[in-house]
Amino acid sequence: MPGIWVYNFIQIFVIGLTLIAHRAGHKISQLITTSITAGNLIRGRSNVAELADYWSNGPKKPAHSVTLVSKTIELVADAIVICSSISFSWEAEQSLLEVSKCQPPLYNGSEIPFGINVPQFIQGDIDYAEVYNYGLPLKDGLLGGWSGWPMDNPMNSFEVRGEGPVYVVEVFCDNGKRTNRTNYDIGTHIESSFIEPDDRSLFLQTTITFPANSVYDDISQMIVDSPVDQMCSCLITLSYGDVSFHFDADQWAMVTNGQLRKIQPKENLMSWSSPTSVVQHAVDVKKAFSAFGDKFGVLPIITEALLLTLQNQTYFPSQGASFCNMLSEGTYPDGYYHTQATYRGIATAIGASAHFSIMQYGTATVVDCEYFGYAGSGLLNVPDIGVWLSTGSSIIACLAKLFEILWWAMAQSGLQYFSYRRARRSLRNPMRFAIDAADMFARGLDAGRNEQDVCDLDTTRAISELGAGRIQYGDDLITKDDSIGRLMIGEYGQVKTIVNDRQFGTIQDEEFAELDELLKNGAFVKFMTFGRSTASQAAMETAKLKQMMAKIPFLHRAVGDGRDELFQHFVLNSLHVKTCNRHELVIKEGEIGNEMYFILHGKFDVLLKGKKVATLTDGAFFGELALALKIPRAASVQSKGHGKLYVLNREAFQSITEDFSDIRLKIDAIKKERLEELQKK
Repeated sequence: MPGIWVYNFIQIFVIGLTLIAHRAGHKISQLITTSITAGNLIRGRSNVAELADYWSNGPKKPAHSVTLVSKTIELVADAIVICSSISFSWEAEQSLLEVSKCQPPLYNGSEIPFGINVPQFIQGDIDYAEVYNYGLPLKDGLLGGWSGWPMDNPMNSFEVRGEGPVYVVEVFCDNGKRTNRTNYDIGTHIESSFIEPDDRSLFLQTTITFPANSVYDDISQMIVDSPVDQMCSCLITLSYGDVSFHFDADQWAMVTNGQLRKIQPKENLMSWSSPTSVVQHAVDVKKAFSAFGDKFGVLPIITEALLLTLQNQTYFPSQGASFCNMLSEGTYPDGYYHTQATYRGIATAIGASAHFSIMQYGTATVVDCEYFGYAGSGLLNVPDIGVWLSTGSSIIACLAKLFEILWWAMAQSGLQYFSYRRARRSLRNPMRFAIDAADMFARGLDAGRNEQDVCDLDTTRAISELGAGRIQYGDDLITKDDSIGRLMIGEYGQVKTIVNDRQFGTIQDEEFAELDELLKNGAFVKFMTFGRSTASQAAMETAKLKQMMAKIPFLHRAVGDGRDELFQHFVLNSLHVKTCNRHELVIKEGEIGNEMYFILHGKFDVLLKGKKVATLTDGAFFGELALALKIPRAASVQSKGHGKLYVLNREAFQSITEDFSDIRLKIDAIKKERLEELQKK
């Protein structure tokens, strides 16, 4: 069985392992933060605030939210594991010390030698010892036994374990009554009548006469001022089982004391140990031993000891007490016999008599016995709640760290190794980053001034490996003025060179729509609006709407009378924005329409009798006839995903055309053409 050093080692090991895991988790989080920052730097996703917080461990550093959650979960798990390890407890257990000689409990034919004053000896022994010397207390009696007399003492405190005799004492007493017998003076007189015993039990009818003023009547709650007779019925049942008896030795290696520690029936899981809680009755204990008789034949010698002890004997108090030592277990701390505790005194007297007889007078046979003692061994008690909490929190912490690693792995996909490596090296400290950035700028400017090949090995690597992020050089998606020159955009996310020409690549907002029409699907607008201000994006949307209006005859005015832009201005101011959710029906086939729509963002399906016949995207329009004619919708239009529309209704448009007769003429022509088409059908 392990010693207490195992408990100390486990505690140190658990706490040490937790601290190592905490340090490793912290290191992993640092590496992940550095890697994410390097990746963002290469892709151009970092800004100055994020980079500054990376070096100062601020809240804006890349991956801060993910690593903060992971660290918090890890700290909570570490605290739970450490607290759980502190909650471990150590319970000392006896281990086998040696197998040595002892005198076994063999009593067949044994008798108590003539001339020994047994009552005097037992009363003196009870005065010195306590109830556990003779048995384990029960609710109405006593359970005792004997394992053998030690012939060796391996340490100052040890146990001898083995199979031995077991006795169960069951006692029932009345509450007593006053008597006129005064011939015993201050002595306590015991008379017992023995009923013929069977092969394993003995029944006694005992009358105890207590002196005046020595008994407290627990029913009437008073001290009785006359002698008291109290009758008790006693049943002693013999059996056998596994017995553990504890012994103490002094400095001279002499056995000085002994106590019964444990009794267990053969082939039975029930057991009784010292100290016991007085909750079981003797009748329940007897049931556990009912299948086992008086194997060791101790009934005769115990009967002999009881005849000498409890039959017509008077015991006197000593040391100024009012009670005798023989029945001292029947008293309370107030110094009086108590009528409700008399069964305890009689049970102890019977147990002491049985213990005296079987301990002293076995045969002279010597056998090998097992000696047990506390030699540093024990059991580590780990609370179940601590195990579950530690296991659960550790699993959650590992999953959080695994998620952090997987998130980092996905974020780093597609990075060039050399660029990634140099970016990580630059992030080791701010000075390294500043030196690398200055070197990159110097090489790029030299290449531009000297009209060298901008893609030569040294210059390209110096610029592209560090990355084209907005953090050092400006925006890598649109070309802007910079204090030291212009940025030429090559492949996405990589700066190829830096030149001094400040006119390179300048594009006005009104040109966006023309370029977008050339690129199709709004690709140019999406590219150019990334990272732009709200005002700049609004200007782009206005230019795009003008392009769409130019395609509609009754919305395009080019008369040249100075009012063309005024008409366009009135129409644009009459528009209002409509946002569409996924699969939202914008117009329905067959309904009378009142609005037309311009698609700014999104995709919209054209449905004819429920079947898709076309898909409209950015820059398209539909429902224009609703402004000119009150006719049913020719088809339904439904959004495929989220979209943004500009809407112009008939009332607003008609109020505008009141001042523009040429537009009204165009509308009348459309009406006439539409009526002719309907007459032909």
